[in-house]
Amino acid sequence: MNENHIHIHIPAGPGTVHISVSDGEVTMTSDGPADQMELIEVVDDMLRRFEAYDPNSGARALHSKLEARGWQAHLPKSRKEGKTSDATYVRYTFAGSKRRATLYMDSAALFAAGKEERKVLESVPNAEDRTSVVRIPHTGGQAELLDALVGVEGVEAWASAD
Repeated sequence: MNENHIHIHIPAGPGTVHISVSDGEVTMTSDGPADQMELIEVVDDMLRRFEAYDPNSGARALHSKLEARGWQAHLPKSRKEGKTSDATYVRYTFAGSKRRATLYMDSAALFAAGKEERKVLESVPNAEDRTSVVRIPHTGGQAELLDALVGVEGVEAWASAD
């Protein structure tokens, strides 16, 4: 294989997404459902938006970790038919064995808005308790990413606990 080529195969539900990088050009194809490919593209667009806003954003690394752990990414939909949402976050859902959990991510932090998810994140180092959400920053390098992952693990445990 030429050293200027990278090929990544990512399971995408019923099918596979193929990502090829050659001399700086990225090509994505899928033998799965078209809507799965579209979701991957729009989430990637949002991650690029986060990185443009804050070059220190750990969003892409955290996104990869969440997906590897079984979290599903979703983008907000507009409440007005035919319009796109102006919201700048990605919503993640996790199907635990006992309940579904939801977390959100923007360019600066992972956050929880649900009552139980907020309780879990409150105990994580560097968590910021705001009026309606608890946030864990991910822009300060590896240490903050690890804090965010501690929060993710805690929420997963809660979602699977009796």
